[in-house]
Amino acid sequence: MVESSRDAIISGNTLKMTRIGVDFRGLCGSTTDFTCNTMENHDAALRYWEGAKTGDQFNKGNQWIGTSFNVAAWHMGSTAGSLNNCRFKAAAGTNQWPPSIIAPSGNPNWFTVGSLVSCSTNCNVMLSATATNDMDLAIATTGFDMPTNSSVYNWDARRYLFDKLSANPSLTGQSAAYPAFLGNQASSTVGLLQSSAAQTKGLFASPTSIQQALDANYMAIMAELASIADIDASLTAASLTEAQQAVQLGNKEAAMSNLTTLQASTSEILAQSLTTRAAAANTIISYNGGIVANGLHEQNEKSLLDLFLKTTAKGLPATLAQRAQVLAIAQQCPETGGYATYWARAWYSALTGILVEPLGCASVGERNNPTEQINNDQADVLTLFELAPNPAQDFVKVTLYAQPDWKDASICLMDLSGRTILSQALGIGEAGAKLSIQAVPDGLYLVSLKIGARMAETQKLVILR
Repeated sequence: MVESSRDAIISGNTLKMTRIGVDFRGLCGSTTDFTCNTMENHDAALRYWEGAKTGDQFNKGNQWIGTSFNVAAWHMGSTAGSLNNCRFKAAAGTNQWPPSIIAPSGNPNWFTVGSLVSCSTNCNVMLSATATNDMDLAIATTGFDMPTNSSVYNWDARRYLFDKLSANPSLTGQSAAYPAFLGNQASSTVGLLQSSAAQTKGLFASPTSIQQALDANYMAIMAELASIADIDASLTAASLTEAQQAVQLGNKEAAMSNLTTLQASTSEILAQSLTTRAAAANTIISYNGGIVANGLHEQNEKSLLDLFLKTTAKGLPATLAQRAQVLAIAQQCPETGGYATYWARAWYSALTGILVEPLGCASVGERNNPTEQINNDQADVLTLFELAPNPAQDFVKVTLYAQPDWKDASICLMDLSGRTILSQALGIGEAGAKLSIQAVPDGLYLVSLKIGARMAETQKLVILR
């Protein structure tokens, strides 16, 4: 986590399986260097708080390659202006497309895909994009013999390899199996849906001329704002004569007029881009109509693509019925619903601000051995307490797996920033607590067991009415 450290260097890291990958919380300095990092499997891999600034991070070899992100990149700012001086261009090979990006007003220009950059300082960074391995060869030839949901696992595996080889054609020379695999998959639902997803992703790639015009306007707007700030500062000088004041006010009026013109120009460019994108989205929707999806996992991906093309791609809000469709996919287990369940969770988070957990998924132990029982001693090692119900509406019950003899223990309900909303002390030997949450708004929260000054364990709680 980075809070508000000045001009930090964060380079050559692989971040896996943490709730938040990197968290920028303040004015971290315009020369912060975020380089050659790989983000893999997080609730939110990259998060900016309102007002956080790091300088733009363009083409620095950062990659988002996991398959279980809720949100790849999340900017908590309230206005489009919050995005200034903290934009990202991730490395080619990043597989997180627009639904997993949360930004003010759904702005697509904050986090985009840029160029593939060599990161020789870290052998692991982008290795998957530059070499094949035994797993890749197995996917291309025999596939995997899974005990359950084999068709879903193998379909997702074929999709991964098809994406990898399509993006890096030179890799097909590493085995005769790879060209044959690409040819076979191109006309299958794997290839057809990948083509649809690639076309959808391409909708958000602005032509060079448009991007140059937007960048030029952005720089000009920043210059006019700086000029206005300088004029305002000069107007406070006591030595300023009335004539000098009149000149400065005239200069400010001219700068404000220029600012209005630049903002109108930017709005016109974005509006034209949206019109062009909406027309292209209709073409992809027609293409999707010819794809015959077999199985729930394929249908989920096709349905999400259609929903996204009909709404976000056209700059239209999702209706309640469309949100319900996204939620239904988001709540499915990936083992049956496929890779699209992760996209659905990310998109639903972007639409509602609520992070969704799948319902009824088997644990690792249950998948490996359905008859396995976990006794209290084992459970105490795995987790210290249970939350029920979750999602919750009016109350949540916190049940401890053993009656502890801890002193100064309490149960705390916190928001994602760590601010305590509710706290209830636990007496020695108490088996748990019941928290009333009727006055707490819907959303994702944290429930912690606190022992003295130490957070012994923290779990997520969804409040949803």
